[in-house]
Amino acid sequence: MTKILRTLVALAGLALAGLALATGAPAQTAWPDLTNSSSWSFAGNRFSFPSAPGVAGAGATAALGHVYQVSPPYAVSNLRFLFVNFGLAIDASANPERCPGNPITQDFATVFLGGAVGAAVTDKTAYPVTFGNAQSAVIGDCEFIWSDPLRDASGNLVTLPAGTTYYVRSSRSVASGGKLPTNVTYTAITPRYGSNLVLGEGVEYSGTPQTAKRLSGSVAIFSGGSAPIAPAMAIGTGWDGSPVFLVVGDSIGAAQGDQDFTARGVTGHVARGLDDSASGRMNFANFALQGAAPQDQSSIAAGQYRLRMRVLRSIPNKPFNRIFSQMGQNGIYGGNHGVPKFYAAFPQFQSAMRDWWGFLSTSFGTAVPIYQGTFMPHAGQLNGSYWTDTANQSNAGADAYDGLTGIRQSFNAWIRGGSGLPANVTGIDIAGPAADATDPNKWKPLPGSWTLNAAIASNATSAVLAGATAPVNGDNLVFEIGTGNVSLIPASLVSGTGPWTVTFAFAIGKAHAAGTSILAYPTVDGTHPGTSAYKAGAAVIAAKKLNGTVR
Repeated sequence: MTKILRTLVALAGLALAGLALATGAPAQTAWPDLTNSSSWSFAGNRFSFPSAPGVAGAGATAALGHVYQVSPPYAVSNLRFLFVNFGLAIDASANPERCPGNPITQDFATVFLGGAVGAAVTDKTAYPVTFGNAQSAVIGDCEFIWSDPLRDASGNLVTLPAGTTYYVRSSRSVASGGKLPTNVTYTAITPRYGSNLVLGEGVEYSGTPQTAKRLSGSVAIFSGGSAPIAPAMAIGTGWDGSPVFLVVGDSIGAAQGDQDFTARGVTGHVARGLDDSASGRMNFANFALQGAAPQDQSSIAAGQYRLRMRVLRSIPNKPFNRIFSQMGQNGIYGGNHGVPKFYAAFPQFQSAMRDWWGFLSTSFGTAVPIYQGTFMPHAGQLNGSYWTDTANQSNAGADAYDGLTGIRQSFNAWIRGGSGLPANVTGIDIAGPAADATDPNKWKPLPGSWTLNAAIASNATSAVLAGATAPVNGDNLVFEIGTGNVSLIPASLVSGTGPWTVTFAFAIGKAHAAGTSILAYPTVDGTHPGTSAYKAGAAVIAAKKLNGTVR
């Protein structure tokens, strides 16, 4: 490393450390771009900001998490982790950024490197994370802190080779009766379904911090709850010039409904598509938020993007050079976002989306490309069909929202056509593969059908299924559809070559006889995609990477 480059890195580190607890409004001065290997870029693509802090349970005021990450597609040094004491409401209310009203303690954090993918740390080397050379730090209400750069026992900076698997163990605690932030529960790091089995993630709650587990020991998979405990973001130096994305949007951008964690724990169409190695892996950080709408996210006013923007502005340069927006679906209906209950016409919604893109461009510069995804179908199911056919799906008809000429499809047509979009916005049609060809508000039924090879009891956690093709890992299965003995259950793991062994996300509630018919359905609730639909959207993004549209 040249003397000049070493100086730049050192200065950047000092700038970052000096702004770690900044609480003022973010500066609107020029913000350096991501330009070279001394710039800071996102270094962990499965972290998330916390949801709105909740009151810690009596006698359980400390939380310990163990989560999986893969480093960027380039070697990274100066690895720093962000810990915040605020959260994001996921109830679709206005001004979603929330503060707990109390300080919290970041008891410790540790990076585990090496060894096999899984929960065991006996095959991994522990690298303690420090805060001003201390093991712990107190984070004030509405504040945040960056860790020191990760170093080894000799004080040397740790450099992670490209694509390195690493785990972060993190403990935070709060005084009894206080509110404790936990990471958004629908993001990829959620320790539920098959993620624990494959990746070895876990979370535990206790009355006091488990400091004995700082450098060794195990974290139980489902002990005490399932809300993950992890940093909110990671950054590092070493960028190689490849695209780095800020992902923003709502619950679909945050991958709510995707239940297949087996591919590096990355879920959702945006994350899967960007992470896809065959089309060239692109690094990212996901700021998407359940319930988010453009009406209450297009400003740095209190409660909107103020705290997250403050965090980003504490980094000496923009840590990304691309944006993928899966924002807008919640904005169709207005509601509690400071606008009329419903939009009367599509132009009003267009204006809200232009405000959103304008906010991104004003905040991050018009030179940063924005990719905007279309909206997935939106339909109810009739007669217990669970979206397995189109005849028994319903939508609002020819109204302002979900009809064929309504706001949803008008927006999709606008994004697909591109006419009148801002110059730095490119539309990506992620919805097309999931939608019915005749009525795009309805979900395209998933292919495949299966039968039970042998009877299962009401507490079964797996079953063997026979059929022409394998079930898709993570899809939602319906047993005995149209009967009084119907069961709904996600497939958390699928193995075998046919017949296939399907491990359920939880114990099934009813017994089923051999020969029982089974179908998969494409959405978890009519609004959020299931795993197959997310994978289809990811394939679109991967193809756009290959043809140069996403670059």
